[in-house]
Amino acid sequence: MNPPAHDPARPLRRVTAHLIATTPHHTTAITHANGAPALPGARVPFGADPADIARTAAGLPPTTPLTPHDLRTELHHLPGPLHLHIDRLYYTAPAPP
Repeated sequence: MNPPAHDPARPLRRVTAHLIATTPHHTTAITHANGAPALPGARVPFGADPADIARTAAGLPPTTPLTPHDLRTELHHLPGPLHLHIDRLYYTAPAPP
C-alpha cells in the first residue's frame, strides 16, 4: 500500500522540542557540546510527548521537571510545491550545578 500523495497546497508540518537551561537567577545557561554552544532538541514524532523529547535530547533523567517557555512558528515557502510549517517548542529546566 502506497502512502497518500502530498497535497502541494497544504504545507508539510514539523514539530521540534528544545531545552533551554536556566540558572537559579533565571538567566539562560548555554549548554555546551564538545566545547561549542548548543541548543539540545529533536523532531517530535506524531503522538510523542514533546517534553520527553526535549529531556532525551539534553540527556536529562525522565523525572527532570520542565517548564514550557516559548513556541515559535516558522513558515518556509520554498520555490516549487513544497512549503514547510515548523513549530519549535522551547522548555526551560534548572541548569545542572
